[in-house]
Amino acid sequence: MSDGGTASARELAAFGGLAPAVRTRVSRPNALQIVGDAIQSAYYQELLGPRTFGSLLNIGAGGISAELQHQQMFAAAEYHTFEMPGCPLAATYLGSVNDMRDVPSERYDWVLSSAMLEHIEDPWSAAREMTRVAKVGGFLYVTAPFSQIVHYEPRYRDYWRFTPMGFAALFPQTAVLEVEAWGDNPAEPDGYAVLLQRAPGAQRPPYAPRSARWIDFPHEQPWQIYRDEPHTAFDWPVYELALEPMALAHQLHNARNEYGLRAGLPAKYDDVMRAHKHQFARLIGTLGMRSGVSYYERAHPGTAS
Repeated sequence: MSDGGTASARELAAFGGLAPAVRTRVSRPNALQIVGDAIQSAYYQELLGPRTFGSLLNIGAGGISAELQHQQMFAAAEYHTFEMPGCPLAATYLGSVNDMRDVPSERYDWVLSSAMLEHIEDPWSAAREMTRVAKVGGFLYVTAPFSQIVHYEPRYRDYWRFTPMGFAALFPQTAVLEVEAWGDNPAEPDGYAVLLQRAPGAQRPPYAPRSARWIDFPHEQPWQIYRDEPHTAFDWPVYELALEPMALAHQLHNARNEYGLRAGLPAKYDDVMRAHKHQFARLIGTLGMRSGVSYYERAHPGTAS
């Protein structure tokens, strides 16, 4: 656990630079579950959690977070949750994310929201509230789908899909520090994640991410059902991208068009992306799970991608 402090006074640890102090399971033994929960939990435990410090608010953490003890995966000294009214889970706060009146302004060093904003009818007001409760200089880690199946249920709706530039527009008082593409095509991923930092004042910072990554897994795998048994294993390559994902999508789109004009044949986006992969993606590690236990292994220099 960290000793607290404000985000503005703390250095953000490098991605993959810290290992978890302890590890808890990222799946439930002998239970049917989906791979997406394991990917998310492994990422929290191995890569995001060790970077956190001070106080953290997880908005819409949900039942999986409680079952897999996500609070143990974060190095932040304080771990709080915000849930919708009627949620059966114990939570620090209950209410609407569009009006988190019970949460003090500039209270948290970290604000976390995973796969929540697509279910909010008014994500703009939710983003304003999420920014309000973050300290100036504090961090927001936000994920949402881009090319994912519609996941509507009677208890919640499914309204939106987001790009990194969409996140920047949604959170105008933050700077986009890092962008991640999750899925088997970094230019058409299942979803995006952004690491944001609340900026002082009201001026919109320019959209200029410092780094971009790609967590590679088959498009439908997050919805795959599995039972965690001793032989169960998953591996997800992690790449550093030479281009910000929006610029990469533009470049690959042009490459596909050029190929089509030369060959007189249509080219599949995925085929063009894989053909150019060595030009824009460098393998930096592998995130994975073995028998319910997560790991992150850095790639050796010179490892082929």
